[in-house]
Amino acid sequence: MFLRLLLVVGLLFITAALQAQTTHQDSLRVVAITHDSTRVMQWTKLGLDIIYGRTGSYREALTYLERAEAEAKETGYPLLVTHVIQQRGELEWVAGHWPEAMALFQQAERSYAELVAEKKRGSASIRYFVLLTKLRIGQVQTDNKDFGPARKSLMDALHYARDQRLLGTKEQRLVASIYNSLSILEGKLKNQEKSLAYADTAALRSRAAGDEDTYFVSLLNTAITRKNMKQYATAIEQYEACADYFARQKDNFGLAMVYANMPRALLGLKRYDEGIAYAKKAIAMANQTADRVAIQSDVHQALSELYEAQGNIQLAFEAFKLSKAQQDTLFTKDKERQMQELEAKYEAEKKEAQIQELQVKSEQRTWQLAGLGGGAVVLSLLLGLSLYQSKRLREGSKRIVRQKQQLQLLMKELHHRAKNNLAIVSGLLELQANRTEDKHTKQAFREGQQRINAMALIHQRLYQANEITAIDLREYISNLVQSLMKTYGQTASSLDLNLSLQADAVEADVAVPLGLIINEVLTNAFKYAFKQVSRPFLSVTLEIQENRLLLQIADNGPGVDLADWNSPKGSFGKQLIRSLSDQLDAELTVMNIKGTYVRLDVPIAAPVGELVPQ
Repeated sequence: MFLRLLLVVGLLFITAALQAQTTHQDSLRVVAITHDSTRVMQWTKLGLDIIYGRTGSYREALTYLERAEAEAKETGYPLLVTHVIQQRGELEWVAGHWPEAMALFQQAERSYAELVAEKKRGSASIRYFVLLTKLRIGQVQTDNKDFGPARKSLMDALHYARDQRLLGTKEQRLVASIYNSLSILEGKLKNQEKSLAYADTAALRSRAAGDEDTYFVSLLNTAITRKNMKQYATAIEQYEACADYFARQKDNFGLAMVYANMPRALLGLKRYDEGIAYAKKAIAMANQTADRVAIQSDVHQALSELYEAQGNIQLAFEAFKLSKAQQDTLFTKDKERQMQELEAKYEAEKKEAQIQELQVKSEQRTWQLAGLGGGAVVLSLLLGLSLYQSKRLREGSKRIVRQKQQLQLLMKELHHRAKNNLAIVSGLLELQANRTEDKHTKQAFREGQQRINAMALIHQRLYQANEITAIDLREYISNLVQSLMKTYGQTASSLDLNLSLQADAVEADVAVPLGLIINEVLTNAFKYAFKQVSRPFLSVTLEIQENRLLLQIADNGPGVDLADWNSPKGSFGKQLIRSLSDQLDAELTVMNIKGTYVRLDVPIAAPVGELVPQ
């Protein structure tokens, strides 16, 4: 419910008299500034400070930002005007006015992009603001539950950062925020594995950029996702780390978010008293935030579940009633907002209809005048020719669409049949394995069956996806790891698994050998690395570096015999890995670094594109 709140600063309560006095003094200081640009930016800062840090009224904050915009236009500096528009979008976003925020962010994005295209001085720094507005558009769409467009906008932001090579520290902090927003989006859609993968990526990137604030926000998001996946113990550890950081930073809003999410994780561990204590803390601290009702509604629901688990039905019922009452308040506010949006949309459509009606009347008058002249016959002929050409174009377009659909259907059928044939081969290998008593022979059949399953999984993805020639490696590798964990009896609680995978697509002719290599390396890890390890650890990272695909797999086992690995002879699995690496023209590295470390650097002919999930 309140994943969005992780991206917005909590508003602190200050008495009205103190706030009015401070704001008045600040405004007098701004009026005294003689430099136009400096004064405009100070008006903007004053307006945002009111809504972010003082619980001042939205109307008062808007007044200062409108004054900033008016003075910015008087300067004649397009960049300054665009900055103020972007900041007005921030105000509307924090206030929950999503249509207004969306319109302002889109306007700012267009203006920033035009300034970059003009190649004016300072365009490199303007690219940062293009990326920021792209991120904000995706976040607003997520808040408004436009999940499909939100995912597309956030992916577009990642593409922009990569294509423009925005590698500076502040740009990389934004990239970390984009991954965190994708994690929140997938969490809202109940895609917990994707949410966790994006959250891990966000944490890694923010830590690499030296952004501790974003790192702990991402870590809190990771903890929430792990709680949703019922990994309660790990979630509690991450919550506690976040609580320690937010307490040191005196970030009461962040601390309130931790306390609000702790109770359900403690409920899962049957630590009811602790859960109730944290729920009460969260309810008290929520009074210091702008989203008090939303937070307290969810926490009261968790408190009800904790009391019920304890057998205290009376207190459970009272907490439940409070939660429902607060949900009703939120529902009413949401409906009021929807009504306002509908009224605004109705007025806009009404004006559009009036404009169209005037245009139709104008066109009619034009035709009437044209009909009085001698050119009516010529115009009629031209119109007939235009209609004929338009008809031909429509028929050609329909034919192309039909051919494309037929080709897609044929390719999907081919992948479906390939998957079924591989499933038959897998079934035959399983039958043979069940009929033999020799454990080595049985194991060989099992390994062959897993290799077949790795290839079948690729064809299944191609059959199910809208893109019939490319594979989402992140989703494929996640499913492959889960399959191997099940095969070798590992669970999420017994194995420390770290997946950091970019959602990039590669062609099937690269994905098939790459999938087999990953299968062989992971199979060796599950078979040999974890036998004498008290707490198994497995890490799989996948990243794109320009036109190269970098895969790294590491475990904490005893390592590999490098002399045996480097010998020309060896097991079938080793020979298969080498052969497939050569097929990919890839650079393969195998080392012992606190266990076995495998690195595969695969050249790709053209830049791969990140899949936009459908």
